[in-house]
Amino acid sequence: MTTHRWQQIADIYRQLGHYDEVGNLDDFLYKNQSADIALPKWLIATLGMLSFIALLSYLLKRHHNAKLTAQIRQQTESMKDELRERKALEATARHESLRLQTLLDNTIDSVITINQSGIIENYNKASVQLFGYQPDEVIGKNITMLMPASYRDQHKLGMARFLSTEETRTIGKPVEVEALHKSGNTFPIELTLSDFKWEQKHLFTGIARDISQQKAEQESLLKAKYEAERANNAKSEFLSSMSHELRTPLNGILGFSQLLLSDTGHPLNEKQRHNINQIIHSGKHLLSLINDVLELSEIESGRIKTSNDHVPIASVFEECQPLLQALAKQQNINIDFQDGTDAVVLANFTKLKQVFITLVNNAIKYNKTGGKVLVSASVQTHNSSLKLTITDTGKGISKDRQAQVFTPFERLGQEWHVEGVGIGLSVSKRLIEAMDGQIDFASAEGQGTSFWIELPLSNNAINHIDEIKKADGEQEISFSQRKTDTEVALPSKQILYIEDNPANIKLIEVFLSRFKHVSLETCETAEAGLEILYQRKPDLILMDINLPGISGIETAQKLQDTPEFADIPLIALTAAALEENSHAAQGLFTAYITKPVDFTLLARTLQPYL
Repeated sequence: MTTHRWQQIADIYRQLGHYDEVGNLDDFLYKNQSADIALPKWLIATLGMLSFIALLSYLLKRHHNAKLTAQIRQQTESMKDELRERKALEATARHESLRLQTLLDNTIDSVITINQSGIIENYNKASVQLFGYQPDEVIGKNITMLMPASYRDQHKLGMARFLSTEETRTIGKPVEVEALHKSGNTFPIELTLSDFKWEQKHLFTGIARDISQQKAEQESLLKAKYEAERANNAKSEFLSSMSHELRTPLNGILGFSQLLLSDTGHPLNEKQRHNINQIIHSGKHLLSLINDVLELSEIESGRIKTSNDHVPIASVFEECQPLLQALAKQQNINIDFQDGTDAVVLANFTKLKQVFITLVNNAIKYNKTGGKVLVSASVQTHNSSLKLTITDTGKGISKDRQAQVFTPFERLGQEWHVEGVGIGLSVSKRLIEAMDGQIDFASAEGQGTSFWIELPLSNNAINHIDEIKKADGEQEISFSQRKTDTEVALPSKQILYIEDNPANIKLIEVFLSRFKHVSLETCETAEAGLEILYQRKPDLILMDINLPGISGIETAQKLQDTPEFADIPLIALTAAALEENSHAAQGLFTAYITKPVDFTLLARTLQPYL
């Protein structure tokens, strides 16, 4: 405000007639301080201080605001960075989740994840194919919808037990269970469960695989196995029956042939003896074939068992040498036994003799006229075994045939030249392997063949010859010797023979007719034999195993359980030659003789009782 401005305002008011005159305006606005009022110094100081404080406060506030703004800006930038990072992580997580879901969707197995309440949270494409449900039909639903009703209570109990104890018998192990398809059909699956914790809560993943085809294949295999076993049993029964049926007529053929040869009362001329010997040779060859087939059958069925003993190899040579030398002489073959070792092997004496005879016999049969067979034994220190080698000078085995050497019924092109059916080597291989040994060969065409077997050495070097020698080959007793024995006055003996085959009865009657002090009574059934026993007690009983009505085994058990008959010697004369037959009869008979009967063996067996 100025005096001039106020003077202009006054002039305007005067011109308008509002005021007639305005006085001097000099004192209207301004007064002389010295003349009017003098402001106190303290007031001025106070006002200055307040102004300073206000200015300072303003400056401080401005600085604080600037600092706060900077902090806000910094925090905002940090939040923006964190938000960008979170978005990147979320994008990565979405990518990984999509990748994982794609991976799960492309697995061939059904993968389902549930929470600890049993609610389905993940369900892949393979699950759609397996169960028939789409993901939106099952996600959020309880897993029990995929189980048959019979499994649901068991699942709930198992889940509750695991959540309370964390003990389970199924997690981590594949189990076979039934699953429920959308169609309502059940099918078998192999289910593997796993458990993990996420945010202190359990999640479970189940991997399921349809095993319907696998189960069908298993059932097919089991059915095939059953059929094979049934066929094998049928084969065994057939072979057993065949053995019995063939041995019975062979018993008559070989038995009467032996009796004709040993009949000193009516001796045969040289031509007749030759013809009878041919009959015996052919009969024994047929018997050998029957035995080979039966033994192969028992080996293939796993029923054959070998009990190993300490066998001096020299005893095997000693037992087999006479027979083999005789065979070699017939074929004009020279055998050289180089038995300079006293080694003892772990083997079954009888089976080892059988293999040894087979190998040497083959070396003789497949040799050339005037050829040689070398038999040698050597200790193999590197594996503590004995190597027994049989080498011939025959024409050898062609390379294209060598792979079939141990194949059953394979004759290697010798079908029309050498007797046999091609079983011996196959049986020998199985027997040697059953004794923890090995068998092999080497052959060169035109130069010959070497077969060798290796058997583990025994730690016990004691000579066991006396323990393991069998009855055959010891103290042979000829019928003429036995006839001479009967010339001495002997007490009369009563023998009961239970047999249903008339030819076998006639054969034993002829055989025992040479023992003047022996009277024979026969019957065709065990029932009739028991009636005879109650009327008169014989000194000895001969009995067949396969009898009509009560079998020989049952009859032997009855006699053993009856005190008044238990002390009667009971000898089996039977065509039941399988090992299982002799095992079934073990402990029931005094002796077990198979048909065809070797009358030298029978005479030796009867000697203590006649």
